[in-house]
Amino acid sequence: MTIWLETIDQKRLACREILSCEITAALDAACDSLRVWLHLPDAPGEVVRIQAEADGQLLFSGLTDRQTAQYDENGFRCFFYARSEAAVLVDNEAEPMTLYCPGTDSVLALTAAPFGFTSSLAPAALQVSFDVTKGMSLYAVLSEFYWAATGKDIWIDSEKCIHPAEPGALYSFAPDTVLQARAIINRAEPISTVDYKSDGDTAYSRHCKSLLAEEAGIRRTRKISLNGTPVWLRKNKAARRIQTAINGYMQAELTLKGLAPAQLCGRVELNSEPLGLSGTYAIQEINRRITQSGSVTELRLGKICDAKEMHYVDQ
Repeated sequence: MTIWLETIDQKRLACREILSCEITAALDAACDSLRVWLHLPDAPGEVVRIQAEADGQLLFSGLTDRQTAQYDENGFRCFFYARSEAAVLVDNEAEPMTLYCPGTDSVLALTAAPFGFTSSLAPAALQVSFDVTKGMSLYAVLSEFYWAATGKDIWIDSEKCIHPAEPGALYSFAPDTVLQARAIINRAEPISTVDYKSDGDTAYSRHCKSLLAEEAGIRRTRKISLNGTPVWLRKNKAARRIQTAINGYMQAELTLKGLAPAQLCGRVELNSEPLGLSGTYAIQEINRRITQSGSVTELRLGKICDAKEMHYVDQ
């Protein structure tokens, strides 16, 4: 594995003496992160960008947030923390405005395209206006628009390509590469009912129920106010709370030898009778850890479940 450091004076340094490195990507985080300790013979100067490559695969490319250095007779021991290129979209605030019947291409042109991002997002459009409010980041504008238009979240890979958060490529791992497998049932996550009210309501008289949670004997409610939310978006927002919570219900964790070639949203078919794992799972988080003794990849998987939402209003 090679770590590339790009300095403020545009020098590019290749570092292979890696003391430890951790690269994390997760669907619930806009940016991937990298934490790395390096041994360097000379002071690197101010580092602005970091990349991590292994076997021709770009595992990480991003911007340095923090660096530290300490020196002894053996040279420099340096630590770097960086976030992926998506940090540019997270850190920059959008100009407040109203977009009338926006489409995917126009929102990309407003947010991500000026920074060199590409996209595999499907063409989509809203037939109503979309408000960019004060304080929204460029990332929030793009992700909220795309969710409103399609019901899907987004994620950004190490090559600066923006993808819809939908089931992706199917991965299989040889049994001898699986160091550990864990089954997780997290009953603290699912929500059975979202009670909500909107403009003009005096009580939380509108409801979105998860039949899947109720069938599992889970009774957990949340109350939210959707005042100011467009009428066409209210049911979707309530259902989003339900589905997001269900995604953390049935999970699995795999620890694999080496740096596994996996991406977020990739599908994994599991069949372990002793652990009770069966069915199709989606990759929700990837954690790659590299030390001087070797490397492992940890995958957090969520079972693909239908929350079975049902909407109703009190009479």
